Amino acid sequence: MPTNPTFNSFALATYAGVSLYTRLVVWIRSAYHYFIPDSFLLRHPFLESKKSEWVDIEGPFYIPNAPSRLVADGKGVLATRDELKEEPPFLLSLCVRDDKGNPVPNVELDWWQADSKGEYYFTSYTLRGKFTTDSNGYAEGLSIVPGEYGPEESRRPGHVHLKIRDPNRRFYTLTTQVYICNANDKQEMYRDFVQELRKPRLNLVLQAWSIPSVAHGKQYMELPELSGEDTETTEKVTWWNSTLAGTSVDAKIVAGGHMELRLTPRPSGLLGLIGL
Repeated sequence: MPTNPTFNSFALATYAGVSLYTRLVVWIRSAYHYFIPDSFLLRHPFLESKKSEWVDIEGPFYIPNAPSRLVADGKGVLATRDELKEEPPFLLSLCVRDDKGNPVPNVELDWWQADSKGEYYFTSYTLRGKFTTDSNGYAEGLSIVPGEYGPEESRRPGHVHLKIRDPNRRFYTLTTQVYICNANDKQEMYRDFVQELRKPRLNLVLQAWSIPSVAHGKQYMELPELSGEDTETTEKVTWWNSTLAGTSVDAKIVAGGHMELRLTPRPSGLLGLIGL
């Protein structure tokens, strides 16, 4: 683990705007995904069975060409300085593996999410960005806790969207989501209105933790307290908190969790080249 990381100015600065052309592309792309790959018309047991258990819908909120948020090997910062001060800092630790359980190094993580109120940004790359796994297939993203959104009776649990791409094209791009449920209760997934498009992805519910000492003695979102015996996670939290303090950000991690995701290999030869 690096001892003297450099936090580049873009990681804690105001995010660049999204051009009108890109926003038009996003609208067209969203319409396509609503009617084709994410459509309820294609929700069929046969089609569901052909998908990886790690796959989830893209949804209408993806914006291409997000900037890099890499600040150290395998580490990215998705929230601005002000957001980290005002909202609960959240640390998502990821391990990316292949279908046999081997770590996949240096793959790109394209991350986007809502803010704590459940709102997405479309005129800027706020809470959006890319970073990569390290040589062991691990990555850590520092952001804020994403909020719920949707109709009161069928709200979506807070979640982080991810597209995971292998630059060497050995694996298919994985489009997925990682969910943060109150008290890690997977039953919240059954109220999610997106279940009309596909089965609830219970395996994508994060086993999250909280640090009550940072949240006025309360377990944030009723999440279990981070165990003192989990020294690996404790070291990660300490690293991030000390790094934030070193950049004059008066904020400490309130919650987080670890998720393992797996990529599907492409077939070799011509079929792999054309994406089949």
